[in-house]
Amino acid sequence: MTILFIFAMWPTAFLRNFAAWVIKTMIGDKVFADAVRSSRKKNLTEYWKLNTEKNEYKRVFEEKVNSDSLQMKFYVPFSTGLEKVPV
Repeated sequence: MTILFIFAMWPTAFLRNFAAWVIKTMIGDKVFADAVRSSRKKNLTEYWKLNTEKNEYKRVFEEKVNSDSLQMKFYVPFSTGLEKVPV
């Protein structure tokens, strides 16, 4: 995460985009390259929008996990897989 802070401090988008291109092309890490591209100062409107999207995703995720339609089987770790843990 420290390196993302360094990329965020770069003054121009050109340097961030160039670093992201190098990371994606030479190293092959698309996820980190995208993180470098988006690591910049955000204004308040962008921050609120991202926070709203995060909260909506969390709400939908929790609804799906807590719904009865999701049938999950939990097994005891390091077991034979035959002992089911009651849900």
